[in-house]
This record gives sequence, structure tokens and C-alpha cells, in this order.
Amino acid sequence: MRGEIDLASAPELESRLREAFERGVPIIVDLSETEYMDSSGFRTLHRAAARGALTLVVPPEGLLRRVVGLAGLGEVM
Repeated sequence: MRGEIDLASAPELESRLREAFERGVPIIVDLSETEYMDSSGFRTLHRAAARGALTLVVPPEGLLRRVVGLAGLGEVM
């Protein structure tokens, strides 16, 4: 995912994740080029984690890594 994951782009992410689950392929969400993610992005990732296994790649440093940790995504993925 590049750029921002927000109310406008989260539905596309959700659609792609749904398609991947239906195909049964391993799912890797790479956030290393994501500059911003709002609550709709976090909600989409939490819903996806409830459906099945996925791997989340986050930058080693920075605000996004901290917020991902605070949102508990590291514990469910």
C-alpha cells in the first residue's frame, strides 16, 4: 500500500483482501510505503485478521510503526 489508507481508499484495500482470502493465497500487507492510515484502515486490517492469517510489514521506525503497535495489530497478525 502506497500513500494513504483512509476512508476513501480503505474499501479498495478491503476488496483486495477479500479476493485474496477467496483465492486462498498467502496475504502480505506491506505498509512500508504508507504515509498515513486512519481508523478506517485499521478497522479494515482488524476485520481481515479476523477472517484469516495475514502478514503485516511495517517500517522499522516512525509514527506508523508506533500506531500499529498501539492499535494492537501486531498481536492479531
